Formats: sequence, structure tokens, C-alpha cells
Amino acid sequence: MRNSDEFEVAAAEVAQDDVGDLAPAVDEREYGAQHRDDAVKSFAAVGVEAIAFFAPIHFFGSTAWGIYINEPVFFGICGELAEQLGVSNWDGIRNDLLASLGRHELFHAGVELFALVMEDFSTLGHGEARFQLSKWPDALESWPEPVCPERAYFAKEYRTTFPGDGCIEEQLATAIGLSGRFRTRGFRRAFADRLAGCPPAYANWKRYQHAQSKLKGMQDLAHKVVVAAFQNESAMRNFKAIALSLWAASELWFPNTSSRALDIFGPVPWRIYRPHRLRPRRFAQLIVANLRLRDFLNAMKRQFHAGVRGGGKHQALVFPNGKKIPFATTRTVPAYLVGQVANALEISRRDVLSACGISP
Repeated sequence: MRNSDEFEVAAAEVAQDDVGDLAPAVDEREYGAQHRDDAVKSFAAVGVEAIAFFAPIHFFGSTAWGIYINEPVFFGICGELAEQLGVSNWDGIRNDLLASLGRHELFHAGVELFALVMEDFSTLGHGEARFQLSKWPDALESWPEPVCPERAYFAKEYRTTFPGDGCIEEQLATAIGLSGRFRTRGFRRAFADRLAGCPPAYANWKRYQHAQSKLKGMQDLAHKVVVAAFQNESAMRNFKAIALSLWAASELWFPNTSSRALDIFGPVPWRIYRPHRLRPRRFAQLIVANLRLRDFLNAMKRQFHAGVRGGGKHQALVFPNGKKIPFATTRTVPAYLVGQVANALEISRRDVLSACGISP
């Protein structure tokens, strides 16, 4: 789901969550069992949106956009799948569901990226045109303001089709969520069985289960974004005609929706929606994973006067007190590194994250 009234307040409030030092932890299986019945009902009523949704930057801004997981429903569905599969590998089921949700929600992020790129191109020269037309007030008055493709598509296409059979975006996202490998034997079939009882926007994902149908579906979706953005805009009819003729003749560009591709300029944030104080600590690591390693190292240098030394298999953080912490070069901060820095400096994990600009 790309936007949810139910979680909008939560999205505004949960910019960052606590990591490790706070809230009492409970066993994941017990937590899942407590919320299983409610999770199954919610999932059947609204589909994948009950577990997670993507909050677009257009609607939620730069401080609250990203992927939101409803933690009680997530673990409740894990419990249901574990019961359905009759397996004891809880970690495998949990990780498979998280992987499926990641692929699903990152596809929504890719659709917004497509709209953002189209928005940039559609407004090229707009300011210059308005400047030239400023000499003729009547002409300037009739020249429309640029259209936001994301908002236009959401209002004219997504909102009017969800959660019905015409909601291509959700069906594509669900099909992509079920693609790839899963470690738990039977996971894909079990999750697909649960989806069969959801609204058509999720239940009818199979029309896009094959590679060729996915590609065609993405082109159909890109076409819908273009049409929604430029219909009824007389000054942009030529652009629309060109875009549609190009679409008919060849493929429109559509972004790679993998995590690696979308995270080039920084990770897509993951956030946790929690209505209770009592919770497992599994998702604490997700908050740390929103922080790029280079930003973390710069914060350690700036706040704690650390140095970064090379040599050996890995680089290492060296603090003025002589403590040395080796670390592997990764895109984002590994969760263990925050704890090791806290121990070396004899401060809390909360203080380490606060030094990085994260408010737990």
C-alpha cells in the first residue's frame, strides 16, 4: 500500500524508534501467538497493507517517508504461517516474510521514483517559459502550473481502483514480493494461500507471476502514471502525445526496484509501527540499518574524536582512550558496531545513536 489513513498518525509520530536500551522484550513466538487471530483478520480484510505499507515522500515528507511495518500483525502472520507449515524454524519464516515485504514495498518506492523522474523532465523549461510569457499577462494567466505526476496518479488512478481488480500496482508489488528465493520449504505456497482470501488487489497477483507479464504490467503502470498526470492539461497535450507514442512504439524507462538500486544515494528507511510498549527487539536493528556507514564514521570522528585506521583485514575505529574496534566495509551500519562503540566509550547505545543525529 502506498498511503494509509489508518497509519498516517503513526507515520508522523514514529520518525525513529528505540534501539535495545529501552522497552522490555518478549519472546517473538509468544508475541506472535498473542496477536495471531487479529493479524489473520486484518490481513484478510486489507491484504499486505495490514502488515506493512510504503509511505511516499510526497505525502509524508523527508522525515517520515519509508517502509512501515505493523509489528503485532507481522509477528501474528509469522505465527499463522508457522502453524500452517508445521515447521519449527521460526527464524526462517520470519526472515522470509520480511524479505517478501521488502520486495513488495520497494516496488512501491520504485513507482514513486518513476513519477519523480517524470516530474523533473516535465517541468524542464517551465520557469523560462513563464518568464518569457510575463510580457503578456493574458498568456501567462492561461499557462498552467506543473502537474505532480505522483499526486495526480494517486488521486486519479490508485485511489479509484484500490482494493479492486484494477489496481495494477498492488498486484505487481505482490507478485514481486513472492518472487525470488525463500529459505523455508513451502513458504511461497503458504503465503499465496493466505493472499487468496484478500481483496482482489492482492489476491489476483498471479496474472503477473511470470517475467514477461511483469514487464508488460510495469509498462501498463507507467502508462497509467503518464495519462493521469497529463490528462485535461491543454498546455501539455503535445508532451502527452509524444509520451504515449513513445510508449506505443517502445518501452518506457522504469526503475530497477531492488534494494541495491534504490539505496544508491541512501537507504530507503524502514520504520516500525508499535501500538504497545511490550514488544520483541527484532526490529531494533532495522533502525540502525537506516544509517549509512560513512555518516556513522564521520559522526564518530566529530563527536568522539575517533580516528579510522587501515591495515590488516579490516579498517578500525580508534578512540582517544585507546580502544580499537575493527569493522567491515558495508553500505549501512551493522547493528553490532553500535553496541561495541557504546562499550568502548562506556556510554549507552542511545548516546551513540544520538551522536549520529538519531533520536531514539
